Amino acid sequence: MKSLHLPWRVLSLILILVVTFLILFIVLYFRLEPLQAPIYLIDTITFVVCLVVFVVWGVSLLYRMQEKKIRVIFVWMFLICLVWLFSALLKRLTQEEWLERYAWYFSYGPMLFLPSLWVVLVLVCFF
Repeated sequence: MKSLHLPWRVLSLILILVVTFLILFIVLYFRLEPLQAPIYLIDTITFVVCLVVFVVWGVSLLYRMQEKKIRVIFVWMFLICLVWLFSALLKRLTQEEWLERYAWYFSYGPMLFLPSLWVVLVLVCFF
């Protein structure tokens, strides 16, 4: 019974982060001037739908994990993937060239950490 408290805390944190991000996204998106409206709008909506599907899938996987070490590693991998997706969305929302360039550079950080977390996950599972 005690192990059920951790997923609820993690779920509430992830949901609060996603809702906050979506609110900020809507405020910033409709405040900015439209950029190449049809293609830009379709690309952004598709990206947000993929983000929501990824969050639902990740939380459903989190509930099915039994071992605490694996769950903690998965939460870190999930949060790094969310940071990666948010940085990709930030690249699409910016109008400033320097901010777009730094968002592009920032997106490489999560890509570097994900393989090492997968290796740690495999080592925890099999050794």
